[in-house]
Amino acid sequence: MSESGRLRHGDGGPEEATAAGGCPATSTSAAPPVETYGRLPAIDFVSLSPSGDRFALAARDGENRSLFVRRDDGQAEVATRLQPGKVRDLVWGGDETLVVVSSDLSHYHDYATAQALDARTAAAIVAGDAMGIADDDACGARPIRGLLVAARRHDLGVRLLDLRSSGDTAGDRERVVGYGAFALSSRPPS
Repeated sequence: MSESGRLRHGDGGPEEATAAGGCPATSTSAAPPVETYGRLPAIDFVSLSPSGDRFALAARDGENRSLFVRRDDGQAEVATRLQPGKVRDLVWGGDETLVVVSSDLSHYHDYATAQALDARTAAAIVAGDAMGIADDDACGARPIRGLLVAARRHDLGVRLLDLRSSGDTAGDRERVVGYGAFALSSRPPS
């Protein structure tokens, strides 16, 4: 990375990122074919490390997604394929890092039905049971399942902080949206 904060050619910068996304990297001024625009954006997300000496780039070419990590001197550290799905964020680890995954739970059920559905979903989340959460249990069911898999891998426990719905805050209990707040933390030694 240059002192101005712009990426240099050869370090995963715009020219390479564009090529990684499947669009030709050219210096001509001719407009690309219209089909090219149907494949944009080729870069889902970019994140600078806390120290500023590395960056991560999530790129896609059609349905294929990849993650690249490079140092500011252009040296590649990681290049790997990702599972299908849009990358919404890249978070660097460390004690100072807080990862937030946001999702509604049930949608547009009556209050009593939503309470039962959300209690079941919350129990699966607290148990770390990623497969116990169906796609229709939460808008962000897939990111929640991914977070639970990562939590298991890092030996993190999940604690329910609060479980409510719009019926608790907005008054109407005929069609509510459920919400939960959870905290992940290191498990105490056994």
